[in-house]
Amino acid sequence: MIGAGWIGSEVAASARQMGAEVVLVDPAPVPLQRVLGDEIGAVFRQLHADHGVQLRLGAGVAALRGADSIEAVVLEGGRVEPADVVVAGVALGGLGVP
Repeated sequence: MIGAGWIGSEVAASARQMGAEVVLVDPAPVPLQRVLGDEIGAVFRQLHADHGVQLRLGAGVAALRGADSIEAVVLEGGRVEPADVVVAGVALGGLGVP
């Protein structure tokens, strides 16, 4: 899951509840930081961790790899996360897209 805002957090929690292995990636140090701040975001970080979501916070996505479909997500710093499915829940406005 790319993005730890409302959509990313909900998708991560739902997928985990259904038994999927989930990695949640976001450049912020805590989920929902932009809307809830650091203190409440830390509560959500712990909640995700307690339910088995693997957190990759404080690192953005550098690249998506794969031949015919995405097979891995490369994080800033070089860490590679294998992926069967990638969901991007990011605000496009922050990327210069209206």
